[in-house]
Amino acid sequence: MSYWVLITAYSCQAENVDTPALGSPDAVREKLSAVFPDTDWSDPTYGVSDESGFDFMLHAPEKVVESLDTFSIRLGGSCEDPFPDIQRLCKQYGWYATDEEGGEMDIETGEFVSDDEDEVHEI
Repeated sequence: MSYWVLITAYSCQAENVDTPALGSPDAVREKLSAVFPDTDWSDPTYGVSDESGFDFMLHAPEKVVESLDTFSIRLGGSCEDPFPDIQRLCKQYGWYATDEEGGEMDIETGEFVSDDEDEVHEI
C-alpha cells in the first residue's frame, strides 16, 4: 500500500496568503538528505530513502526552475510509523504536510487532521 503526503512552505488552511517556495531544487534535496542521509538522488527529481521507506518526488517541470512550491512523499509498504519522520522534517524546516485526504499535519501531535477537527486520518 502506498500513501502520499504533499509538503509545502505554507499552511493549506491559510486563506489569501502569498505562497512561499520551499527553496531551490538543490536546497530541497540537501535538506531532505540531511534528515534522510541514505537518500539516492540518481534522478534529481526523484529520491529514494530505503531506510525510511520514503520516495520523494520533486515537482519540477523538465525546464530549469529556481524554486519549488511543493514536493510529494510516497510512503511505501515498509513504513511502520512514518509520521514522526514527517513531523521532524516539517518542524526542522518550518514546512507543512497535507495527506491525500486533505488533512494537514498537526506539528505538535504528528497526526493529520482535516478541517473537521474531530477527524484524524490514519494509514
